[in-house]
Amino acid sequence: MYYTGKGDDGKSSLGGPREDKDDPLFELVGDLDELNSQLGVVASILKDQDVLSGITRIQNDLFLIGSIIYFEARGEHRSMDEERRRWIETEIGRMSSLLPPLNSFVLPGGSPQAAQLHYARAVARRTERRMVSVSKRLQLDQELVRYLNRLSSYLFVAALLENSRAGIEEKHPSYRAAFLTHILIHSPLKSHSSQCQPEGTSPFTIDVLLALTDGASSPISEETACPSSSPHAKTKST
Repeated sequence: MYYTGKGDDGKSSLGGPREDKDDPLFELVGDLDELNSQLGVVASILKDQDVLSGITRIQNDLFLIGSIIYFEARGEHRSMDEERRRWIETEIGRMSSLLPPLNSFVLPGGSPQAAQLHYARAVARRTERRMVSVSKRLQLDQELVRYLNRLSSYLFVAALLENSRAGIEEKHPSYRAAFLTHILIHSPLKSHSSQCQPEGTSPFTIDVLLALTDGASSPISEETACPSSSPHAKTKST
């Protein structure tokens, strides 16, 4: 039998009293299941053996975490040895040494392997947040939180490594379009100089907006942002 029907009333149990299935404890168990399943997707498309073996090891760790939560829900304390987290930290260092320095955020994506690793990273973050929430109710071993926190970093670096090995350059987010949208949709922003903004007009010139959205190679100067306030601005003779 692959079903029992005992949960048809919207309740379930981890060995203790039956609770609603939307209880934070069951949400945590579900997040762990989703994370492990997503890592299964990652493992199915990975070609690099070093990353694949690491993902498989982590999947087993997640089952261990699930069993610890099960015992805690029954009032039986269990803990997780820190060596599992230490291994992740060592792997992060190893993979990082194979990558160039990263100085900005990256857009999740790239190769299919990297994209799926980024998705797993996001699920790991959610699982960590849920773990923190449940920890306020159960006396969970804080090593579980530390492990999940480190896991998301591992998955991020693994995604970078997969893109690097595939020869795919990371894409970085641009904030210019969002900034222009804010200016055009919302009320005008105040300029740094009141002399630069005639009443009822935008504090930015067209040149400034284009520089913000088109990625001007040179920084925006005071003359561009506020010609009338610049000490170099030409005055009209009277």
